[in-house]
Amino acid sequence: MEKENKYSSIDAMTERYLADRNDNEAISFLKDAAMESEESRKRIRGNIELWFSSSESGRSARFNKDAAYARFLSSKAARQDEGRRNRRNLFGKHPAKSIIRVAAAVILIAALPWIGYRFDKTAGSRELADVCISTPNGSISEVTLPDGTKVWLNACSEIKYSKDFGTDNRKVKLTGEACFDVKKNEDLPFCVNSKSADLKVLGTKFTYRDYPDDKTMMVQLIRGHVDIESSKTGRHIRMQKDETMTLDKQTGCMTKRKTDTSQSDSWVRGEQFFDEVPLQQIAKTLERTYNVKINVAPQLQDKTFYIAFNSSGMDINAVLRTMAETNRMKVRKTNDGNYYLYQ
Repeated sequence: MEKENKYSSIDAMTERYLADRNDNEAISFLKDAAMESEESRKRIRGNIELWFSSSESGRSARFNKDAAYARFLSSKAARQDEGRRNRRNLFGKHPAKSIIRVAAAVILIAALPWIGYRFDKTAGSRELADVCISTPNGSISEVTLPDGTKVWLNACSEIKYSKDFGTDNRKVKLTGEACFDVKKNEDLPFCVNSKSADLKVLGTKFTYRDYPDDKTMMVQLIRGHVDIESSKTGRHIRMQKDETMTLDKQTGCMTKRKTDTSQSDSWVRGEQFFDEVPLQQIAKTLERTYNVKINVAPQLQDKTFYIAFNSSGMDINAVLRTMAETNRMKVRKTNDGNYYLYQ
């Protein structure tokens, strides 16, 4: 009885969410439910898959959101009567593209607590718009794309990909930092586009960082090889394992060097590793990791530090206190709750 009541609440909140994607109460309820159990996640996922299949059936020249929603309610009622869905009818006449939409729904529910999706709300649209996956400050998220590629998004980052991802293309747009473990597909290269550069691979693992407020962008190659093109100069660089490429955003100039990239994805595991990195860059990383504001005195911004710690086991106060114990800087917490690093 308790399970039936839970399912009824999930169904009702799913209906509210599909009717109004800005319903914060419904979104909050579904996030909490998705965290509670695998059964709840499956229930929410099933509802959203059913919504996609309902919008796919009864196609017309123009997509009617209200009619699709009505079909969803009707289909849901039929499912409750039957106790199960006929999976053969889920994908409609265009299975490949419908699978992409269902895969997007699976990702949505699997990572609902921290991933936001944007839908095309234009009157003439019949299908899901570009999928947008984002993480706020203080969070790291992991997703599996429809082609099997695994992506870890660092704090304050975002990726976008089209509804045809995995069938017609494997292109993603990145803002911020991500680690990609790319599923090999020789017939369909995997491409990452950011404001500063374009990267192309077949199958490999690498980290890619291009935050809007950083002066440089960086790629560190853990496995395989990649090709990178500077958006500003058009110059290409081919990278191999254990190489780091740094791009100066002002000039578009790319510099490649041999490095140990074994720690480049340490943030995925909650570990932070800085090997002679300027304090200003460290401060920006700490701001995103701990969702705080850190100001660095001008004379300290280019001073480099070596530091390693686990962000899940140390709060920001402990991290800054440890750095201050090197006697190379001091830290003060200001009245507004921010931090100031000085000499």
